[in-house]
Formats: sequence, C-alpha cells, structure tokens
Amino acid sequence: MTLYRLVAENTLEEQIVALHARKRDLADGLLEGGEVSAKIDADALLKLLAGAAS
Repeated sequence: MTLYRLVAENTLEEQIVALHARKRDLADGLLEGGEVSAKIDADALLKLLAGAAS
C-alpha cells in the first residue's frame, strides 16, 4: 500500500511539517553524539504562527 500526504504550500501545516523535520534532525544529531542543539523559543514560535497568517 502506498500512502501520499498532501500538504498545501504556505499553510500552518507546511510549517509544522518543517518543524517536525528540524526536530527529527535534532534528535538524530543527539543520538549520534553530535553537538546539534536547538530550541524553539518564543520568538521562533511567534514567527512560525505569523508566517501562517500571511
């Protein structure tokens, strides 16, 4: 069975998918012992939400 996921451009869902990818990369880096560290702070969250409104 093949599953396709459709995410519309310039939507909150698209930004959430991008955030999940960043989180996945962060987790992979931490599990590999890399020095990747990033947190989503209030400003980044506001930018994420503001981008969905424009």
